[in-house]
Parts: sequence; structure tokens; C-alpha cells
Amino acid sequence: MNKKVPVGLTVSLMIITAALTVCITMLVSQQVFSGTLSGLSQQRALFDKLYEIDEKIQQYYYGEVDKESLYDGAAQGYISGLGDPYADYSGVEDSELDAAENEGQQIGIGVTVVQHPDNGTIYVARVDAQGPANQAGIRPGDEIIRVDGQAVAEIGYSQAVELLLGDAGSLVTVVVKTTDETGAAVEVPYSIERTEFTHTSVYAHMIGTVGYIQITTFDEATTEQFKTAVQSMIDQGATGLIFDVRNNGGGLVDATAAMLDYLLPEGDIISATYADGTTEVLYTSDASEIDLPMAVLTNGYTASAAELFAAAIRDYDKGVLIGSQTYGKGVMQRTYPLSDGSSVKFTIAAFNPPSGENFNDVGLAPDLAVDLTEEQQKYYYMLSDTEDPVIAAAANWVQTGTLSRPDTGGEPESVPQTGEDVSGAPAGSTSSLQSGGAAVSSQTESGASSEEAGSTLSSQDASSDS
Repeated sequence: MNKKVPVGLTVSLMIITAALTVCITMLVSQQVFSGTLSGLSQQRALFDKLYEIDEKIQQYYYGEVDKESLYDGAAQGYISGLGDPYADYSGVEDSELDAAENEGQQIGIGVTVVQHPDNGTIYVARVDAQGPANQAGIRPGDEIIRVDGQAVAEIGYSQAVELLLGDAGSLVTVVVKTTDETGAAVEVPYSIERTEFTHTSVYAHMIGTVGYIQITTFDEATTEQFKTAVQSMIDQGATGLIFDVRNNGGGLVDATAAMLDYLLPEGDIISATYADGTTEVLYTSDASEIDLPMAVLTNGYTASAAELFAAAIRDYDKGVLIGSQTYGKGVMQRTYPLSDGSSVKFTIAAFNPPSGENFNDVGLAPDLAVDLTEEQQKYYYMLSDTEDPVIAAAANWVQTGTLSRPDTGGEPESVPQTGEDVSGAPAGSTSSLQSGGAAVSSQTESGASSEEAGSTLSSQDASSDS
């Protein structure tokens, strides 16, 4: 039996409902408005303080004021106030350089140099394949003894390296100590024009039947160089692969993920945990993989994206870590371009390898700890493959599946190459100091759509890209 509801009651209920809706809406709006006012109040306080400081400077400062420098300094100070060791403000020029570096572009002569430990000259550790130094004929192992007519021994290493730097199109003259076809020491003069070129970040060669691949950074050009190097090693009959990320301070997450996708089977690669505690899978791998035993060489200057790379290979039981404890940078930054062409960068999340175990401030422990002696560290960039105990241990692993320290001959430790978890517990503590032409080799990030997993870190070897 249907009962009729009095019209008056219906109208009353509608009025009450409407009133409640208005009250709730007003309450929510008031809270939002209060939050907005609070935010505006804080912003006003900031602007008031800056205005007051500016007013005092305009009235009493003794000297000329460079407004642009003042504004850049204020922006840098604001970012520094975050207390984020990886946050930074970059002016217009530096932002443009950062963007070029992320693309793998550099300006200079195309060499990575270190100070010779014996005589203080500029020792050429690496030569960029596409750089003008390579085209001129300079090779790894050469020593630069004069720059623009000045002896390195007289002006010092640091000043000599500064003289190597310059704008695209400018010339630098150097005298290089090298060896001729007979092995005799000779001094060869060069006049080299600095150019913009794609930086070489992957170097590869065979060690017997093992493919050795060194990765110096992770930028947009690294991925294709890496894939080409891996395929080249396979084509030459490699039965295993060594990836050397010692002194690699990191780079772009995109590049790291693409390289891992090339190596690993189907599954998650990298996830991010944000300030609100939520975790999101950022990158996954398809089913295609490289089915060879692998070893990753690490040290205390292996950081950020390089740690992600190493951890992911171990998490998928594709290989082991050999060397020493890594740096422990497990957070990523994003760079946001500003309207005037400058940019700000700050940490937006912690990133995690496939295991989900974040290694920030902890690092990754190697499966086999192999430390260089003090003498080996001194001549690090001059060691041959057979003189480097970390490379020797890795070559032994990928060939036999046995972990042992060649420098001590200690008890071998048999580790399965597939099927079992060979992860070590993380625990740890940065990358070569890079300084180059108008575009230094550093791991910075441009574009708000892409994340950075690395930063340039000071190193014991103080290597420089010129």
C-alpha cells in the first residue's frame, strides 16, 4: 500500500538538505580559503623580506649592483634553503649547457684527462671517438706536456687543464709526449679546433672471450652506444659480459631503464616512492633479454643511476657485483625550466631497483669485495686489464661461475650464474670530477618530463673531460 508524503514535509526536507549542502560547501570552502590565505600569507612574508633587503641594499650598499646576479643569487639561496644536497638553481647559460650535456653533447677537444701521478703532466685516460683530439691522432696513454706554449710542469696541472677549455671554433695548441711505431718516445705538436661533438660514454673491448664494457655516465646518447657495444661483443664471440661502472656518478633514469630493458627479462625495472608514501612503477622490461653471465664492477664512486643499473642486474639474477661498496644515492631529481630560460632542480622521489629495496645513504654491497691497493689506486687509469684485480675477478666469474680474489688467492666462493638469489645486503658510501670545454661532462637534467638519477661527484682521481 503506497502512502502519500505531505507536500509540506517534502518541501521542508528539501530546504533542510539544501541548507546542509550549503553549510558543508561553506565549511569546505572556508578550509580551502584558509589554506590559500595561509599560503598567500607565507608568500607575502617572503616577498616582504626580500623587498626589505632590496630596499636596504639600494639605500646603503657601497658598490654597483648587478641585478641579474642578485636575482640569480636570490633564486639559488631559495633552493639552498631546502637543505636538499642535490637541489640546484641554474641560470640561463648553465641551463642550456645542462640540456646539451643530457643529450650527450660536449664542446672541447674530446679527451678525459687525469694528472700523471709521477710527473704531474696531463695524462690522457680516454679519447672521445667523435672528438677533434681523436681525429688529430691523440690516443689514450699520451701525455700533454705543453698547452698554448706553456709547459704544464711550470704552470701546474689545474691551470693547464683550464687552458684546454674554450668555445667551439677556437684553437688550442698542445705538445703531446707519445711513442712512435718503434716504441721510442717522441714529442708531437698539435693545433686542434674545439668543436661540439657527441660524447663517448661507452668503451668496449674483448678480454679473451669476455666482453668488457665501461660506462662512464648515463645520458641520452649512452643507450645506443651501449647496445652497439654489447652487440659488438656478442658478434666477436663473447661468452660473458663485464660492465664497469666504477667512478660513474649516474645520469638519466630514462637512459638507465632503456639499457636495463635491453639486458633483462620481462618485469619491473625501476619504481619511485613519493613524499606521500605512494610507490609507482616507472619502467618495465619486455621479454627480450641478453642470455650471458654478467658481472658489474663497482666502487665508492658508483652512484645513483649506476647503482640502479648494478642492482637491477643482480636482482634479476643476471650477474654479480664485484669491487667495493657503492656510494648510496637512491633519490631522483627533476629539473623544471623557468620562463626566463633558467631552471630549478630538486629531489622529487626515492627510486628503487626491482627488489624494491632503496639504497639511499646505504649503498650496495658487492657479492665479492675486491679492493685496489694504494699503489693500484694511484695508477688506476694506467692499469691494464691484467693488472686490475677487479677486472681479473670479474673475468674469472663470467667464465667459471666462481668468485675469488686474484690478488689474495683466497678461498673461492662458488656462486650460481642463474636461478638463485645472489643479492648482497646493501650498505655504503661518489664519481669522477668532470670538467670540460663549454660543456662539461656531468649528470644533470633538463626538461620537467624527465628525471635525473645522478649528480657530479668529487673523486679521488679528479679526472676531467676537456
